Amino acid sequence: MKALVTGGAGFIGSRLVAELVSQGHEVLVLDNLSTGKNENIHPDARLIDGDIRDYKLVLKASKGVDCVFHLAAFVSVPMSVQKPEECRDVNIGGTLNIIKAAGENGVGKIIFSSSCAVYGDRGNNAATESDTPNPLSPYAVSKLEGENLLESYGKEFDYSYTILRYFNVFGENQNPDSPYSGVMSKFICRALRNQEITIYGDGSQIRDFIYIRDVVDANIRALTVDAGNGIFNIGTGKGASIKDLAGMIIRSCSSDSQISCEPGKPGDIHFSLSDITRAKERLSWRPRHDVEEAISATIRWYKDNY
Repeated sequence: MKALVTGGAGFIGSRLVAELVSQGHEVLVLDNLSTGKNENIHPDARLIDGDIRDYKLVLKASKGVDCVFHLAAFVSVPMSVQKPEECRDVNIGGTLNIIKAAGENGVGKIIFSSSCAVYGDRGNNAATESDTPNPLSPYAVSKLEGENLLESYGKEFDYSYTILRYFNVFGENQNPDSPYSGVMSKFICRALRNQEITIYGDGSQIRDFIYIRDVVDANIRALTVDAGNGIFNIGTGKGASIKDLAGMIIRSCSSDSQISCEPGKPGDIHFSLSDITRAKERLSWRPRHDVEEAISATIRWYKDNY
């Protein structure tokens, strides 16, 4: 199969590209390298250096492709509050380019990386795919609109689609110095350096952390399992508070780091937890890696590489 991976030089995309190559697929990567890195890309994949907002380039890149994995995005919630127009241009305009080019080129399937942010704050309830979305940031609004576009154009362009709503993804090779990275890589690297760990808010926020290898597996399942068009939560269904996570990382790193608290960030959600029943039943997917063991493996990687 020939696959196009947008954002394939990034944290999640590069791992997906490596897995697709290992399974014998021909892989093209479309990435403008604004946050991804050329060295992340598997040597047997081919990079097209460009932006998903360039329709002519997207049309050319998707010609002859069987499947598009669409991961390229403006991904920071706080930055989306500061730069809502750019967020909209990338996440809505860019996604529309992917959809139209796929339709024109007869691409059979689009697998779209969305976000749990579309749910907003649901009290203390796990999010299910049938819940009414309640996006609280420009980023979340843009991801939901991307989903809506994918669903709306599906019949017109006759492609199948899978929408994967990621919860908090972590793992090896996530850039801790990037403003787009999650708390896991930042906490680990600061703990390894015995630096202060800053929590935004009081630390009681609940997050559902999912290991990168399980996220890649979910994308592969979306490609190989005939689950019909649909939306799927990709998480663990288990929550941990940010404060408890920081404490566990400090202990695991045998660190002298101290924890400090700062005011919460705009658009932040207090409680985020997945219900993954649908993914288990229709994608035959479930996370295979214990979160604590995955955190330990991630810490070992950062010890060797930072």
